[in-house]
Amino acid sequence: MLSKNRTLILGVILVVAVAIYLFLEYNQDNEKNYRTQLPELDTAMIAQIVVSSPSGADQIVLIKEGHQWLVKSGDESFQADVNIIQSLIQNLDQANVKSVVSTSLDNREEFQITDDLGTHVRFENADNTFKDIIIGKFDYIQANNPNPNPYSQQPQGEMLSYVRVGDETSVYAIDGMIALGLGKTINDYRDKRIIDIQKESIDKLEFKYNDQPGFQLEKQNEKWMFHNGTAADSALMAKYLNRISRIRGKDFAATEQMPFGENASLTLTYDGSKMVDVKLYMPDTSSTFMYSSQNPTNIFNDSDQKLKEKLFVSEDYFIENK
Repeated sequence: MLSKNRTLILGVILVVAVAIYLFLEYNQDNEKNYRTQLPELDTAMIAQIVVSSPSGADQIVLIKEGHQWLVKSGDESFQADVNIIQSLIQNLDQANVKSVVSTSLDNREEFQITDDLGTHVRFENADNTFKDIIIGKFDYIQANNPNPNPYSQQPQGEMLSYVRVGDETSVYAIDGMIALGLGKTINDYRDKRIIDIQKESIDKLEFKYNDQPGFQLEKQNEKWMFHNGTAADSALMAKYLNRISRIRGKDFAATEQMPFGENASLTLTYDGSKMVDVKLYMPDTSSTFMYSSQNPTNIFNDSDQKLKEKLFVSEDYFIENK
């Protein structure tokens, strides 16, 4: 009887041991399929990025040419905003995976990660290799605070984007608002710079108008002086330079041809001899356009004249108690 009990106990132990082994082995194999990071992107090798939106619009193709990028969609091609492209690459390059939210094909629609709901981003390298990432919806997860205290700092929620890598089954949650930052149209990727220089490097401003006298301002011994030797107000000068040194347009003109006859111009001299020319065109009472030599392939539509108001000011603007 004792021998039979021992045999039974040993049999049970053996079955339990095999079950534990299989469980651990199964989990280890599955863990190997779960990422802790998105794929590494070799920024030096990326030659082209193809963005396919779920709306069925034309693909947006970002093409690297030297240190510059072009954005192309259909028959249109323009200079691209390098900062936007670098941000896209940096946000996806080895982004940390917060969690695996799905390993099933059945619930991809919930995360908008299917081929027809997600945004497909393909990073194509110069050696013809590529990496595919599908970006789904963006979520904000409210922090759980069981004891809210209005006088203490409240816990922060999580901002998550859902992604899928290539043909992998798993859907991953990663930090950030990548889904919201993706451009939907070619204009979202175009270079919108009008002026992009460090304000400390600006040495001279020259304003010209066709309906009023122009004027000049020049930095002399860290003070801004008018051409007649009068000092400009330092606070007003700083305010102006702060708002125009990194100014960007918003809307592009439908035409690539500059209108005839400029209404005003602003020339900025910086780093001693470098120059940027900004020109204002108002061909009729309802149209306002802007051109910058720092971004010569684009003409900006300034229909609300907000750019005009920021850039083209009168001499009185820089005089205190005017």
